[in-house]
Amino acid sequence: MQLEEILAQGLTSLDQVQAGHWVLISSSRSYSYYGTPKPVQVDRVTKTQIIINNTRYSRDGGQEIGGSKYASNRVQLCTPELILDIKIDHAKRTLRAMAEKVNREAGIVAGNASVTQATLDQVTQAYNQLSAVLATLGGGK
Repeated sequence: MQLEEILAQGLTSLDQVQAGHWVLISSSRSYSYYGTPKPVQVDRVTKTQIIINNTRYSRDGGQEIGGSKYASNRVQLCTPELILDIKIDHAKRTLRAMAEKVNREAGIVAGNASVTQATLDQVTQAYNQLSAVLATLGGGK
């Protein structure tokens, strides 16, 4: 399900979540790949808990119940700000991968070569890919 479709559900608090609704699960390990919220469908709800894939989350704040203190997950509602953060995070990862690819193709070894070794074609290709990523960001507002 697309993020915009999740936003269109119109949920304003975790108390409104019912079975079948889509929410976002994010990890407290924000530095990792898994820090980006992932859309998931709610399996069932109780008076105090939201249950997704046999994992229980509090309806009060969305924290995982019984999860690791250092790497727990939490349920979040989709907001326009969160959608923008997710798209920016995706763009950063895409740019990082593009930069690494250009460096590999140009034969640049980290620490002892300059960016000027990249060919004009490689820079143009990276620019075109960056433009496409930025266009998707602008289209999501």
